[in-house]
Amino acid sequence: MIYRNKNLFAWTAAYMSSIHPDVMSHKLTIFKEARPVARKKMKMGEERRQMMEGEVKKLLEVGFIWEIKYTT
Repeated sequence: MIYRNKNLFAWTAAYMSSIHPDVMSHKLTIFKEARPVARKKMKMGEERRQMMEGEVKKLLEVGFIWEIKYTT
């Protein structure tokens, strides 16, 4: 069943660049009363870190994700 409909799947981030945010988006709801909480950085191996950076870079390049800076 999946194989017959393989054209419906996004196999790379580049295929997802045309998805309009009205169709699918993720937002973090932050309460005005919420206080910022700092967490310790998570440790991970160098190989895994490089792999994750590469994937994030791909998503940034195709415009699928972007950085948002909050005032608080």
